[in-house]
Amino acid sequence: MTRIIANWMYRARLWWLWLVCSFRFRWAHRPLCEHFRADVIRVRGVYLCRSCACAYCGILTCGIFLALARPTVTEAGIALACTSIVTLALSSPCCYKKLPRAARDALRWAMGTLIAIVGYLFVCRELIIALPASAVLWIFWRVYFRARRQRRLHACDQCEELAARGVCTGCQIQADGVRRYEEAATRLYLAAGRVPECLSGRSHSL
Repeated sequence: MTRIIANWMYRARLWWLWLVCSFRFRWAHRPLCEHFRADVIRVRGVYLCRSCACAYCGILTCGIFLALARPTVTEAGIALACTSIVTLALSSPCCYKKLPRAARDALRWAMGTLIAIVGYLFVCRELIIALPASAVLWIFWRVYFRARRQRRLHACDQCEELAARGVCTGCQIQADGVRRYEEAATRLYLAAGRVPECLSGRSHSL
């Protein structure tokens, strides 16, 4: 039992180390260069994905409104249907990136409201509406993320730093954070009295 607790504590300290070393960039979801500047917001040195920030704000504001207003299931269902038709259509991968940044912010905010409304319907136990709606959202995001992965493979094709050696400017902060984590994690590893497998195996063979 003591060994399990010690191992859990060790893993928790590693997780905390990674959080300390990565909190500046881990929620940016993209490189931090000028090419992606419009898609990232900076708050006191912390870089945040602009789309995710808008979506979470949509969830928060709509959730507060639903908790206070307590609309009927019919009203919530109509709002869900009307908002989802426009939001999902304009958020399709072939359309979304062609829109102005302000329009994309509004769409991500609306996506957050959709999530909040579906959650509200679950709370109201209206599973006949909530389950199909959540399935539609899940399918949409599966398709969207798959298309986005393909698009991101070529996001840096026109960058002048692509052929240069070393870490690009967009990933320099990330590289520095990973380096600090590796150094701190190594010190923690050795202080915990752990021996690398390669060395322990060598000692046994000798």
